[in-house]
Amino acid sequence: MLKRVLAPVLLMLLVVGAPACSGEPEPTATPVPTPTPTPTATPEPTATPTPDPVPEGFVPFVSQELGISLYYPAEWSITPTGGEGAWLVVQDGEGISRMLLLSRQASAGSLSEQIEAAIPSLTPEEGNPRVERTGAVTLDDGTTAERADILYEVEGGTDVRRMQVMQRGELLYLLVVIAPLAEVERQEETIDTMLASFRSFPPEPYGVPRDSAFTMPLGEPTTLDPAIARETTSHFFVTSLFSGLVRISSDFSIEPDLAEDFRVDVTGLVYTFTLRDDITFHDGTPITAEDFKYSIERAADAALNSETAPTYLGDIVGVTEKLNGEAEEVSGVQVVDERTIRITIDEPKGYFLAKLTYPSAAIVDRRTVEPLGFDWWMSDDINGSGPYRLARWEREEVVVLQRFNGYHSPAALEYVVSPLAALPGVGGLAMYLSDAWDAIPVGTGSLGFVRESESLSSQLSEFDQLITIYLGVDGAQPPFDDPDVRRAFLMALDRERLIEVVYDGNVELAKGLLPPGMPGYSESLRGIPYDPEEARRLLAESEYADDFPEVVFSAVDVDGEPTEMVQFVVAAWQEELGVDVQVELHESDVFYYSLENVVGNVWHSGWVADYPDPENFLDLLLHTQPLDGRFVNDQFDTLIEGARAEWDREIRLSMYGEAEQLLIDEAGLFPLFHFKDYVLLRPRVQGFQMNPLGQPDVAGITLNPIE
Repeated sequence: MLKRVLAPVLLMLLVVGAPACSGEPEPTATPVPTPTPTPTATPEPTATPTPDPVPEGFVPFVSQELGISLYYPAEWSITPTGGEGAWLVVQDGEGISRMLLLSRQASAGSLSEQIEAAIPSLTPEEGNPRVERTGAVTLDDGTTAERADILYEVEGGTDVRRMQVMQRGELLYLLVVIAPLAEVERQEETIDTMLASFRSFPPEPYGVPRDSAFTMPLGEPTTLDPAIARETTSHFFVTSLFSGLVRISSDFSIEPDLAEDFRVDVTGLVYTFTLRDDITFHDGTPITAEDFKYSIERAADAALNSETAPTYLGDIVGVTEKLNGEAEEVSGVQVVDERTIRITIDEPKGYFLAKLTYPSAAIVDRRTVEPLGFDWWMSDDINGSGPYRLARWEREEVVVLQRFNGYHSPAALEYVVSPLAALPGVGGLAMYLSDAWDAIPVGTGSLGFVRESESLSSQLSEFDQLITIYLGVDGAQPPFDDPDVRRAFLMALDRERLIEVVYDGNVELAKGLLPPGMPGYSESLRGIPYDPEEARRLLAESEYADDFPEVVFSAVDVDGEPTEMVQFVVAAWQEELGVDVQVELHESDVFYYSLENVVGNVWHSGWVADYPDPENFLDLLLHTQPLDGRFVNDQFDTLIEGARAEWDREIRLSMYGEAEQLLIDEAGLFPLFHFKDYVLLRPRVQGFQMNPLGQPDVAGITLNPIE
C-alpha cells in the first residue's frame, strides 16, 4: 500500500505541461551579466480586481504575473517557491501543502473531455483507484469548471485527489486537492470555497499595463555602454536607448537618424551632417554637434580600451592616433556649428555610412558619463538619446523600456518588457499561453511540437537572418598553418548529419561565409564536401603526419559542458581522423569579449551582420588585422584591400566573391550553417519584425486589447 501523505490537505494548482520552446542555435550567446544599475522609476502597478466580498476567515492570493487569484484561510500562509513544478507552498497549521503550477496548452474538446484526459496522469498505480465524476460546477465569477474525485486506498484508510479543471483561452488550469477522505469531509466547505474562488484575468506582469506593453524574453544586456557593446543582446538595448547620426532602415538603406541630412564631397572623404533642430537627451537637454564629437572621441579613448572602436570608427582620420594615446582629440571630427559636424575618413569607402550605424558611434551625455567613469551606465539615470528610456532593470528578473516621447519619431509602442525568466516552476510556454507574455523565441528543437499544434502553428512566424555559424581556425599556428590539415578537418566533418542530429534539420548548410540575402552571396560558390577518406589521405601527407601538434577546441561553458554541437564535432574528428582534441571551456563573457586571449587553435563562433555589406564579414573578420579569424593569405588581403576603395558596386561584389571562394578553397574557416529566427506571437501583436541583423524591431508594434 501507499504511505499516507503527511499533510492533512494538499492543494495543487496545475497549468498542465508542454515542452518549453528552447534550444535554438545562437550566433553570439548572451554573456553573463555584469553588475546592473539601480532601477529607475517604474510604472505604477494597476490594481488587479478580486471578487468581493472576501469570505469571512479567508484572504486573497493574487498573481498579476499570471493573471490568477483565489482565496485561502487567513490562518494559513502562502508563499511562491522554486523547485520543479512547485509554485506555491501553503501552510495550513498542521502540515505543508503545495500548489503546483505547470503548463499545458488546452486540447480540443469540452471541459469534460479535458478533465477525462487529465485523470490518468493524476491516478496512482496502486491502491485500487476509482474515479467519481462530480460534473460541471459554476465558480464565484460565473466561470464553468469541471470536477472529479480520485479515491484510492492507503495505509490506514482512503485518500482523495479532488480535481477542478477550467480554461481561459488556450490555457488549461487544474487545481488538485490531496487529502485523507476524512479531512476532505471535515473541511468540505473550506475546500469548496478555495476551489470556487479561483479566477483568471488578463495578466499584468511587473505592474506595466498590458495594453501598452509588449512582453517578450529578450535577454539581459551585458553592458549599456555603446562604445564597448559587441554582442547581439546588448545591441538591442543599446540601440533602443541611444541613437547616432544615421541608422539602417527596414529596407536596408542608410537613412538619417539624429542627423537631418548628410552630404559627401566629390573626393568621397568628407561627410557633413546637419543635426535635427529638435533633438534632446532624455532629460530634455538639447543634443549638439559637440556631443557627437565627444562621444566619438570617448569611444576612441585609449583608457576605455574599446574592442569595437578600431573596427567601426577606425576609418576616421585621427581615430588610430587617439586609440594609441598619441592624440588628445580625433582630428577627423570637426564641429562646424551647433548643428553641423564634419567627419573626414582616410580613403573613399562606400560602406562608411553603414559603419556609423554601429553602437560605437551612438551619442552619450558627457554630463552623465564623466562624473561616474567606466561604470556610468550602471547609474540611476543613464540619460540616453534614443527612442526608449530605461524604466527598470532588476538583475535576472526584468528589463523595462519606456517610450521617449521627445524622440524625433516616437515609437508607436509605449513599453517593452523583457522578463529574464518565467515564474519558478512555470515554463515560458505557459507564460505565453496565459497572455502574460506576447511572444517567445522558438528553438529548432521545439519547431516540430509547434508545427504539429493546430493553434500554435498559426502563431509561428519565421524571419530570415544574415547570420553564419562557423568554426574559426588559427591559420598562423600549427597544425592549421598547413592548408591540407585545414581541408582534412573540414572534410572529416559531416555537416549535413550535424544539422539533422543536433538541429533537427531546421538550419541551412553553409558553403561559404556570406549568408543568403547578403549582397554578394552566391549560390554557385564551391564548398568543400564531406569526404573522410580524402581527409585521412590529406592528413597522412601533411607536414605534421608524423608528429601531430595538440588541437585545442575553445568553447563556451554551458553548465560545465560543451554544447551538443561542439561534442558532435569533436567526436567526428576523433573518429574519422584519429586525432585527440582537447576542449577548453570558458565563461561566455570571457569567450565573447576576450576571444583573442582565450582561444586554442580552433573555436566555434557565429557572425550576425552589422550592416548589409560583405565587407562586414570578409574584411572585418578575416583581414590581416582580424576580428575573429587567423586566415593568413596575401592574395585574400589584396582582394579585400582592393574592394575597399572600389566604388563600382558590381566590381566590388565580384572582388568579394573571388576572396570568399579563395577563403573556402583554402579552408580558412569552417562554415557550418545559417538559420532563421522563429517566434511565437500572440494574435494581439501587430507589426512585429525580427530584422535580418538579428534584432527585434519593436518600435512599430501596435497591440490589440487582451480579451
